[in-house]
Amino acid sequence: MTLKAELAPVYIVCGMVGVAVVLASHSAFQQLARSPSVHVNKKRRESYPEAYDPDRSINSADKFINGSFLRKMAHIQDSNPTVHDPVHPNPFTRPRSAETLKSVGVESGKR
Repeated sequence: MTLKAELAPVYIVCGMVGVAVVLASHSAFQQLARSPSVHVNKKRRESYPEAYDPDRSINSADKFINGSFLRKMAHIQDSNPTVHDPVHPNPFTRPRSAETLKSVGVESGKR
């Protein structure tokens, strides 16, 4: 019984290190796998995907924002105003839209 009580600080430190490692690995995965600016496909690396394939860029940006654990935690910690603020809406509850060439009626030439 006394052995467990003596090792309590060690367990606490190991738990904190474990949480830090999990957060760091999740952030690294988020930046490498879901970032809209990272392209694994060799054909997309040399092009401007925002101009040639805007739908894919918008979807990857949505995945990047929705998958960010730290961004969600920071948003939860913001103070909740009593008056509705239309200038700064909740990014996780409203749909995101983007003005692209396709949405304004201009067809971009495919390679």
